[in-house]
Amino acid sequence: NVTATGTTNVASAGGGSQAAGTTLDLAGPANISGGTGAVTLTNTGNQFDSALSLGGSNVTVQNVPGNLTLGVVSTPGALTVGASGNVDLGNATASTLSATSTGGDITQTGPLNVSGNSTVAAPTGTIALNDPGNVLDGSIALSGVGATVVDSTPLTLGNVALGSGGLAATAGGDITQ
Repeated sequence: NVTATGTTNVASAGGGSQAAGTTLDLAGPANISGGTGAVTLTNTGNQFDSALSLGGSNVTVQNVPGNLTLGVVSTPGALTVGASGNVDLGNATASTLSATSTGGDITQTGPLNVSGNSTVAAPTGTIALNDPGNVLDGSIALSGVGATVVDSTPLTLGNVALGSGGLAATAGGDITQ
């Protein structure tokens, strides 16, 4: 188990993961780099109270109780995140994106650059991906109460299942499905 109140910096040339049953309780900002390997932080009970910046061949952060705030994330592979509270996708670059909030909203604090398909699900919340610098090259599937999506390039919608909040979509080109 790791508990830290200040800034946490972890760098590995070959990836990073957790042993079964261990937790990370990081109160301050964290920078975790897996170099050319994957970063996998999926143990139940992990707590990240400040921005979590990540890098690796693939990046997975799931089973977070409460809110998850990403800082800068860069991966040539998949970015997969999940939390029971709000999810802030930060400023992320990935080949694919899968983001789930089981009990909150999904937002961002910087542009998203996703070269492949994205799936964003907030069954009880709203989705606000409204940074004008977003580049969403693949399709984006959305589910939740409502969603706002801005893409600086043409936007391709995948499966969309939204409630009373509806969909507001803006693109720098055609919007297709």
